[in-house]
Amino acid sequence: MASPSSDSAILAIQALSRDCGSVVAMLERHGTVIKRARSSGDSDVYRLLLPDGRQVLAKSYAKRLWLIRILFARRCIQNEYEKLKLVHDNGYACVSTPYGILEKDTLFLEFLEGTRPLKRRNKHPEESHPDAVFYRQLQDMIGNLHAHQLCHGDIRRGNVLISKDMKPILIDFATACHFSGGLLSKLVTPFFMYIDNHNLSKILSDGCPELLNDMQRQDLHTPAWYMRLGNFYRHHIYRRFIKRRRNATPTMKKDG
Repeated sequence: MASPSSDSAILAIQALSRDCGSVVAMLERHGTVIKRARSSGDSDVYRLLLPDGRQVLAKSYAKRLWLIRILFARRCIQNEYEKLKLVHDNGYACVSTPYGILEKDTLFLEFLEGTRPLKRRNKHPEESHPDAVFYRQLQDMIGNLHAHQLCHGDIRRGNVLISKDMKPILIDFATACHFSGGLLSKLVTPFFMYIDNHNLSKILSDGCPELLNDMQRQDLHTPAWYMRLGNFYRHHIYRRFIKRRRNATPTMKKDG
């Protein structure tokens, strides 16, 4: 069930969108770009200021090609909203409050004031780096998701925020999965959980290596074959060809 604050937020967003004529017009008039999409499959991320002073986060695919929106983007938006709502409403992990989806292509979420992304230890000033308690809480969050048959699907530093009181917050549930317990779920769940746990171990190896057990250390040295295949693609194909070509393009052409 939606909370009163999320109900009032989505009503305020709907009213502002009507006043502006569309969600896109509202975001361009009242929003500030936090992250512009770097490929046709990415969303634009905005901070939206409502008339009552509240700030809202918006993830929008509204400027992507129609075919991309139909085949890919709307599925991601809907999946992220449903998984965030499930996690938030049941308290499985610390996440932002999902408010709703407007015009099928834009997801609105609670804007988390005062947070910052988790970075490598050598990129944090020593006094502000999270301690072991932070990483234990992150471990517990992932374990709690798995205990309820949920997998995040994209655990990495960029998807972990540090709150003002130095607690972990998980973001970006676009690829999250919830397994219902059927035969297919029983077959694939261990693979998805392994990916979450392997990526968590990579975070711990840099931030708090003393939390790693012997099995996790061994896994970091000899990961499963499908993890090695993914690493090969990322390092030898994506970064070498796709990312280089993308970075050579200064701006994306907007859809008409």
